[in-house]
Amino acid sequence: MSDPSSYVYQVLNWDRLFENNKSRERDQLHFVCVPNKQDGMGLTRVLNHPNGAAIYGIWQLILGACSRQTRPRDGWLTDTGRAPDGQEAGTPWTPEDLALRWRRPVAEIEETLRVLSAPNIQWIRALPLKVPVECPDSALQVPVRCLGTEREGTNGTEPPIPPEGVPCGLIPELTLEPEASEPDEISWTPIQIRLNAIFKRRPTTQWSKAELRAFKNLGQINEEDLRLVEAYYAAKIPTEKDYRRHDLCTLLNNFPGEVDRARNFKPATVRCF
Repeated sequence: MSDPSSYVYQVLNWDRLFENNKSRERDQLHFVCVPNKQDGMGLTRVLNHPNGAAIYGIWQLILGACSRQTRPRDGWLTDTGRAPDGQEAGTPWTPEDLALRWRRPVAEIEETLRVLSAPNIQWIRALPLKVPVECPDSALQVPVRCLGTEREGTNGTEPPIPPEGVPCGLIPELTLEPEASEPDEISWTPIQIRLNAIFKRRPTTQWSKAELRAFKNLGQINEEDLRLVEAYYAAKIPTEKDYRRHDLCTLLNNFPGEVDRARNFKPATVRCF
């Protein structure tokens, strides 16, 4: 990983590992559920690091901070400044922000993020941050005129140059080409088509890069698990008890936890008198 400040981070498998049936019902928590497994290779590698104790301590602080976000919590190290916080599109917590919050050296936070997102540990994942062109580094300082002019953060390419005389954020009118017609043959797999149907999407709806990445990371989906999730998402559930995911990407990133919910779900029965 290059500069840790150029990424947005997410704790992996948040719903499955750090929530339980009680915590999912609460908008805000004053505790965090942490697995007590101590024989995994991830923990072994962390503690075997020369700064393992400090890295593990920062890890616990990260979990505590994410647990204080409003539901549905998904492990994003972000803050929107308003509820619901902790979403993918929120303002990322930078190493400098976390160092100030926890009174720790910035280098210690950066090292922790690098170690925990390493391929042989993967407790968190790091996604390249989109940075507004010619705008301040912190998203909290981005003026309105700079919104909408994004480039990929650390992809090794030069940022696009706005047309001469056009201020940052003011995009000249573009001539849109007509949309390409849908292909005659659908290349999506039956599993993808069924996942589209869960959210009432057309079978040919194009998936985003994040959705495709989450689907690939999930691997083979068990047929019984998918049937359980389909039935769970088709059920009628009162709003105050409905903790189902609202989009496909979030469902895929938390699929094992949703399977557990679906397996434990018991539809409300109507009693006749």
